[in-house]
Amino acid sequence: MGSWRGDTTRTDGTRQQWLMHRAADGTYLVQFRLTRPNGTAEEWAEVGIWGVRLPIYFTAARGVMERGKVEPADVSNPSLYDAYEVKELTNDSFTYYSYTSGDRFTVKKVPPDSKFDGVAVPQGSPGQVFPVFIGVWVVLGLFSAGFFFLGKNAKLKRKVWPPFVVATAVLFVGFTWATDLPADALFIVVPVVALITILNLRAVQFCNSCGATVMSQNFFSKPAFCSKCGAGLKQ
Repeated sequence: MGSWRGDTTRTDGTRQQWLMHRAADGTYLVQFRLTRPNGTAEEWAEVGIWGVRLPIYFTAARGVMERGKVEPADVSNPSLYDAYEVKELTNDSFTYYSYTSGDRFTVKKVPPDSKFDGVAVPQGSPGQVFPVFIGVWVVLGLFSAGFFFLGKNAKLKRKVWPPFVVATAVLFVGFTWATDLPADALFIVVPVVALITILNLRAVQFCNSCGATVMSQNFFSKPAFCSKCGAGLKQ
């Protein structure tokens, strides 16, 4: 009984942590955290029943905690039931092996109010990802306005524009990935961003006469004349 904390690292570098709170009435609440090598994390919790009859320790999940409420689990799902062999059990430590996977687990006794250590950024958390996204886009917008629309050096702008557009596209895809969208969504996002990047590279020209940045009203064709001074544009 009591609260126990486990901490292990998977073969792919993912850190797995869990806090198990076992009650005397045979029920439990366990909180899980997976921290990936890139620093993002995923958390969830489940409730169920547990018991020990040496050398067997077993758990049976009965529901998942979502927003403080328990969503009942499908009790016919065999993956919700786990049986373990107890290897060592003391007042402060508990080691057991899974009969199905053969994995070894060791948990340590902790105070009831214990929390996870090694705080990571929850993947897909708007409170973490969105402010960074907005901050980066504001900086890029200010740079773009100052350099490309106020600057007069057409040769330099023509040189900087392609890597700037490509880097912006890569950043956008990166932020999309950081929100933990389903992998299938990237098959849509990446081609769309690639198309927009190509159109941006094609539709923007720089006037050698006045240095203005000229954007075509038709993304599928390059502007032929400067909208500011009327000079012909280099194709």
